[in-house]
Amino acid sequence: PATLVCPTSARTGQTSLDLAGGYSDSWEDAGVSYLYEFLDETLPGQRPTLPHLTGRQWKRLQMGWLGSDVPIVRCLLHGSEHTLNLSFGGEVYKTGYRWEERFLDIVRMEELETFPLQASFLAPTIVAIPRRDAVAPVGSVPLDAFYNLSFADPPVGARSVELPLGESVVWSASLAKVFDLRGMILLGRPLSDYRLYPSSVGPIPLTGDVRRLSVLWGCLPGSNSDQERLLMEARFSTGVATRTILQGGGGEGDNVTRVVNMESSPARLFWSRWESPQADTPLRDVVFRTLDPKAIPFIIGLSVDDLRLDQ
Repeated sequence: PATLVCPTSARTGQTSLDLAGGYSDSWEDAGVSYLYEFLDETLPGQRPTLPHLTGRQWKRLQMGWLGSDVPIVRCLLHGSEHTLNLSFGGEVYKTGYRWEERFLDIVRMEELETFPLQASFLAPTIVAIPRRDAVAPVGSVPLDAFYNLSFADPPVGARSVELPLGESVVWSASLAKVFDLRGMILLGRPLSDYRLYPSSVGPIPLTGDVRRLSVLWGCLPGSNSDQERLLMEARFSTGVATRTILQGGGGEGDNVTRVVNMESSPARLFWSRWESPQADTPLRDVVFRTLDPKAIPFIIGLSVDDLRLDQ
């Protein structure tokens, strides 16, 4: 019907679908010149590791941020700064091609995009981690309650399915002598591809007269060397806490980080040793936190043993 064709489209023969691209052929075949934003069809170009969203689901999730201001119908034929939008609530307003820019004082652009909203469709998954071996290193700290990723599985939400370590990794004798190597703790960041993962983990309880820690950790591929950092908060039996930044390949004196070469791994691994500044007070627990907004760290092992990397 003529009511579904913009007068500009009738004059030029161009439609909003021509300018937008990536919309349903069935909608174009219906002879409509406008964009209908609530199509009940799967959106193109979505991440293969996530459930696919339909246009209608995407817009309903955006309404969780902006309510009825989300447009249901749009016309792009009136210039880059004069796009017409008919909102779900019935209001007509003008914007640029990216209508979301009108609301940047309320919400970040990233929070309205497909991937972060797709994430809310994910159900929690069970991570299959082998049982702790009876001959696990004596000083290794059990992390069963904190593992959120196995070596055989890619992280949920990754841009690619390349594994951070891969199931083919063969641990060196030095690592296996100190750490209980059964799984990973991946730390995410809000608004990142890994937003489903927590930005901190802990408190991880420590038992016995603990005065030192060894941490086997790393960052997912893509991080620059100056971004490879992990914040460690150690808490003492007195309730006092101390914070230390573990820096990939850095450190002085007793608090040293060494690079662990793993030829079969696309990720860089680090072995950090930390000595307590309060030698007479045992540690109670430890918390790890993401530090750099552009790096995604992970923890593989924690030990209270005093063994060094070169032993």
